[in-house]
Amino acid sequence: MQPILTDHALMNHLDTQYTATPFYGSRKMAKVISLQTGIEINRKRVQRLMQAMAITAIYPKPNTSRPNRQNRVYPYLLTGLTITRPNMVWATDITYIRVRHGFVYLVAVLELQIYNDLVAGKINQQEAVNEVNAWMKINTGSSPQQPDPQQPASQPKPLPPLNPDLAPSVQTGTTH
Repeated sequence: MQPILTDHALMNHLDTQYTATPFYGSRKMAKVISLQTGIEINRKRVQRLMQAMAITAIYPKPNTSRPNRQNRVYPYLLTGLTITRPNMVWATDITYIRVRHGFVYLVAVLELQIYNDLVAGKINQQEAVNEVNAWMKINTGSSPQQPDPQQPASQPKPLPPLNPDLAPSVQTGTTH
């Protein structure tokens, strides 16, 4: 009897491997995970799970540099604009970070006047903190709590132990 990997455990392996090598397709994923776990894994099973997880191999697709005529082209509105005052231009970005129990989203909202001054070295870190506090006070009516320099910094709480239901697991059973 050869041990088999549960779908959930295999999906954890796929996610980890995809994060490391997003250009692997189902064939390469099946081979690599089989070598890592020592368990034979069917390529079609990997393909089905990759489709369920909505992950595909990243590789150059044909004609990617040709624009679709149906897509609307939006003008770049900051061409020739000089950012001269705060609250004139804002930018945002979002990404996700994989953590032990899933994902967390990181959102950045930048006010470009302050950001440009920071990059150019016109203001120091404390001035940037003061600007953010002033913005918070104006827009929310309260400023964030400042740490007391007299008190020692508290240690971060340790992460809880890994939930066994989410951890990769191996079952023994029969294969067809």
